[in-house]
Amino acid sequence: IIRHGARTPWSGDHACWDGYWTNTDTGVWDCELTTMTSPPPPPVVEEEEEGQPEQTSAGADAMFLFEKRYDALQNPPRLSNELNGTCQRGQLLLRGYDQELANGQHLRNAYAFYGQQGDDQGAAADKRMRLFDLTDMNPKDGLPYAEPNLRFRADDDQRTLMSGQVLLRGLFGEEFAKHSETMGEDPIIPLHTADRSRDVLGLEQHMCPRLNDLGTQAEQSKEFQSLNNSLEAITIRTMMERELGGDFLDAAIDCLMTVICTDRPLPDILNDYNGISVPSSQGESRASSSSSDSSDNGNHNYGDNLFDRVAVLSNALDTFRSTFNDGAYAKLAMGPLWAEILNVIQPVVDGNKNATKLNLISGHDTTIFPLLVSLGANMWDNVWPPYASMLILEIHEMQGDGPTHMFRIIYNGRVFTPRMHGCPAESELCPIDVLMTQMKESASLINDCDSLAEDEEASVLLTTVQDSKLLISNAGGMFLLFGIVLLSSLMGGLVVFVSLTRRLPFQKLKTSTPLEMRRTHNVLHLTDPHDDETTLT
Repeated sequence: IIRHGARTPWSGDHACWDGYWTNTDTGVWDCELTTMTSPPPPPVVEEEEEGQPEQTSAGADAMFLFEKRYDALQNPPRLSNELNGTCQRGQLLLRGYDQELANGQHLRNAYAFYGQQGDDQGAAADKRMRLFDLTDMNPKDGLPYAEPNLRFRADDDQRTLMSGQVLLRGLFGEEFAKHSETMGEDPIIPLHTADRSRDVLGLEQHMCPRLNDLGTQAEQSKEFQSLNNSLEAITIRTMMERELGGDFLDAAIDCLMTVICTDRPLPDILNDYNGISVPSSQGESRASSSSSDSSDNGNHNYGDNLFDRVAVLSNALDTFRSTFNDGAYAKLAMGPLWAEILNVIQPVVDGNKNATKLNLISGHDTTIFPLLVSLGANMWDNVWPPYASMLILEIHEMQGDGPTHMFRIIYNGRVFTPRMHGCPAESELCPIDVLMTQMKESASLINDCDSLAEDEEASVLLTTVQDSKLLISNAGGMFLLFGIVLLSSLMGGLVVFVSLTRRLPFQKLKTSTPLEMRRTHNVLHLTDPHDDETTLT
């Protein structure tokens, strides 16, 4: 499971700091990386074009590509893209491309054997550790990058689609080239995706109202209120209001990371890295600040390391709902995705020869950390997943006595298996039953997503019905129920009688003269109706 590589801001509505969108260094995003699309391949259109004029069918085998360029609106501020340049919102950048290409090469070195020699041959030099043997590969004999060997899953965002594609290029690039040379056509890899607004690779799932309820519960908790109103939170918000033009904690992670990861200038007060030159995406070197003397943030009375502190606080607030109450929110949100993953793992454990070897899921930061949270309290390190993060779940078939299968979890190069409850602290491998038990707690394609409020109303109604059934299930209950109904009818009738007659039953009605009626009740003035001073009340 990977997070996409470095990208542009995912929204043009971010507040960020004053001057962010008016400064061309931060407010204009132009992209050299573009997306290529193509018409359907020949096998798909042959039947459709059958019987068409000869000049049409003659080009049925021709393939060509479209290059998508976001440059049609070039008259800002009204006629322009959201990011004021040629980039899409949340588009993968060249730096992100390089990151995912490196990820693919790491996977190639770890899991594929392609005849390496020397010390760099990796674990795959051991035949037992080879996921793919790429030596003398003949595309006609089966492809390691074809289903069922490979399953590629992503949501329908440009950055996740391209990140997965680039990773596969780093993993199988040489084999793709050989395929084209041998077969005379480029390989086609199925991509499994869904409507973006309904997909399950992130936390914001509009199809599950209960998530909103769980989020509200978390934010109303004493723990969240304590964090949100802490001295640190007050200090950071005060600094933002006074120095940066407003509180942008909700978007702080995106504002900060898209800037620093593309070597764009930070506000002086947030620039903990002043004077450090880093290579830019254009290959030149530039300082990460527009000021030459602004690193002493202590002069502002807010303390030092403000960049890091803003990022840490924003991360804590954003992720609180996912970790609250033993990760209930994360477990519910990730249930359908865990079900997908379980459907891939189960055939491996069952010994199915057609089981998937590599299941690649290209998602987001909000895919990786809630998956870890849902595996147990100690699984996530509370650090926001950086661009191109990679969470690897390995399934090992064991030889000899003991469990037939074990698993290992690796997150950004570190083995996380011992963090999981039930796994030995001294081993990188853990029995598969531990993982399957934990996954099955959450894994479900049909989660209980009804609103908690609806559940409470239904519970009250159900309790009432059950109590009524219990009451009339015996003779004593029937007599009691009859008595209650009779008493209720008598009391209702009494109330109606009193309200209409203004006297109690059996009370003698007093006869009064017109004058007495006028003096005591003041209900009706019995005087001459032609008198102007007469008033009907």
